[in-house]
Amino acid sequence: MDPTKPAERPEPHPLFKAGQSDSPITLTALRVGVGSIMVVHGWLKLTDAAAWKDQVVQLGMPAPELTAWLAIAGELLGGAGLVVGLLTPLAGLGVLATMITAIATVHLGHGLLAKDGGYEYPLTIALVAAFFIMRGAGPYSIDALLSGRRPRVHPDPREGSTPPMHTTPPR
Repeated sequence: MDPTKPAERPEPHPLFKAGQSDSPITLTALRVGVGSIMVVHGWLKLTDAAAWKDQVVQLGMPAPELTAWLAIAGELLGGAGLVVGLLTPLAGLGVLATMITAIATVHLGHGLLAKDGGYEYPLTIALVAAFFIMRGAGPYSIDALLSGRRPRVHPDPREGSTPPMHTTPPR
């Protein structure tokens, strides 16, 4: 070690780069958080399905019986798929379709702000769902486990540099 040069700081381990947009911790937290919110909303509709169906009828939706159950499935099953990262593009599509429907039928006429009944909340959830449809679940998911795309991590920096978190291990 040369005392005339400042000491170099080692690169932080990829698991601890939570501020980066592609951090596995960040992606997992976003996916699980939004999925959990959707599961709760779907569960509330399922546990009072009659009242939910009445609300769908009052909205003037076509085929209200079917539409009510599709919304429950989109929120409950789509949310659960996001939570565990299973069939993530399909799960995200269920959430996205439900949020677009909510925006178009309930929130659009109230403007943007949620405080006025506007569409900012369902739009945010829809954008997150679209992100996971396009991006996938990330390395900490059942999708990654089933496809063999789990992250490879070298805990000892002397073993060499750590590969990116979303590389596919050699077969």
